[in-house]
Amino acid sequence: MDAILRQIGELLVNSIPTIISVLILWTAYTFLVHGKLRQVLEQRHALTEGAIERAQKEIAIAEKRTAEYEQRVREARSQIYKVQQANRQRVMDERNAALAESRKNAGEMVKKARTALETDTVGAKAALEQQANVLAGGGGAIRRRIAVPLGAIVMRVRSVANPSFLAGMVARHIAAHPKSHYKLLSLGFRDAIYAHGI
Repeated sequence: MDAILRQIGELLVNSIPTIISVLILWTAYTFLVHGKLRQVLEQRHALTEGAIERAQKEIAIAEKRTAEYEQRVREARSQIYKVQQANRQRVMDERNAALAESRKNAGEMVKKARTALETDTVGAKAALEQQANVLAGGGGAIRRRIAVPLGAIVMRVRSVANPSFLAGMVARHIAAHPKSHYKLLSLGFRDAIYAHGI
């Protein structure tokens, strides 16, 4: 047993330089290699996973900005729609006002035209009544107009072979057809006699 303890003691004493060299190696690794290795790993993380994280953050920011932009576009469209509706309503109101004004003016023009037509109708009726009264009351003038051509006809009848016979026939014809004396004057006497079948 003493031999075993002695061997263990010798092993421990012999392992002291190894322990010291491991400690020196660990310290040198920590100061010389581990710091640079950590920097390289951090850079690598920054280049890979960090880039992915930045991209995700930028995507989230872009989505947020897109949502804000879409909201602004919706608000702008809503505002434009409201302005268009207001303009449409204003145009419709102006059109309705113009139509109402046109209808009012047309109604006034129709009333004026009816009034003018009634006035003209009354004037025409009065003129016709006056002319009818002149024609009805002016029988003497008409008789005088008939008498002059009748006298001329009688004078021409005297030059014919049988003047009394022809004069009686002409007088009867004129009495039966009062307006025929105009035609008798415009035609010759004999032509008029043949035209009227006397």
